[in-house]
Amino acid sequence: MIEQRFLDIIAGEVGVSPGQVAAAVALLDKGAAVSFIAWHRRDLTGPLTELQLEQIEQLNLQFISLTNRREAARTAFEASRRLCAAAGDGEGVVRALLHLGAALVDDGALQAAESVLRSAAAGARAAATPREARAAGLLLAKCLFWQGSHRAAWRMAEDLLDEFATRGGGLSVAERPDAGLGTTGWGPPAHPPGPLPPGITALHAEIGVRTALRDRDGGLAARRLAAAGGWRGAGGPAHLGTMCGLSVLVHGALGDAAGVMRDSAEGLRVLRQRHAPGPAQEL
Repeated sequence: MIEQRFLDIIAGEVGVSPGQVAAAVALLDKGAAVSFIAWHRRDLTGPLTELQLEQIEQLNLQFISLTNRREAARTAFEASRRLCAAAGDGEGVVRALLHLGAALVDDGALQAAESVLRSAAAGARAAATPREARAAGLLLAKCLFWQGSHRAAWRMAEDLLDEFATRGGGLSVAERPDAGLGTTGWGPPAHPPGPLPPGITALHAEIGVRTALRDRDGGLAARRLAAAGGWRGAGGPAHLGTMCGLSVLVHGALGDAAGVMRDSAEGLRVLRQRHAPGPAQEL
């Protein structure tokens, strides 16, 4: 059966209790048909209509697919880490750890994610790869935020911004395709850097906006979002989806219902045009 947090999400979407969803999912997982559950298993699920059961079935399949993809990704990243370590490719090890840590954060396994990301940060500094070091720091800050250390997470994100700006590797420079080229102190001469986990470029803005919203300061959240450049014309789908979602949250905090509807509709349209179902679903 899928995780409890997914059961809670389905319950909210369908408008029933998590217990009803859990009972229905247990029967669906055993192969029971929707019509059979609706007519013959009300003693277990309570009064659920066939339409509600169809919604539960569809959402359950979506979350099963998401869980399977993430598990496959974690397995692949761990295999990549082992291969890179065997080859003496320090940068490759760090990037594999970054992807594994990002997947663990998305799954809510925050303690495991923190351990992996601290290893990635140490490896990146040992390998003298500032691009990967900054990514590890931002992911750690995100991990701290979701563990409840909101102000500490924002301070870490701000310190990283200052540190890499001082080095001449600010936000725009650090994300250039040629960033991080050259030799390293670990392993053979560096090759063109591989991809970082999606959405890294939006993490500083995400932590800043969410921290302000938690403090009930919609004006500060709006200023931080504006300083990050907004979401229109943003980069990849993960970045665009995160920034658009932040814009929707800020509009909501300011009581701007029209802005919420406008940005939601426009963001979903753009993400669907880019064939990005993951970010679209989160938005």
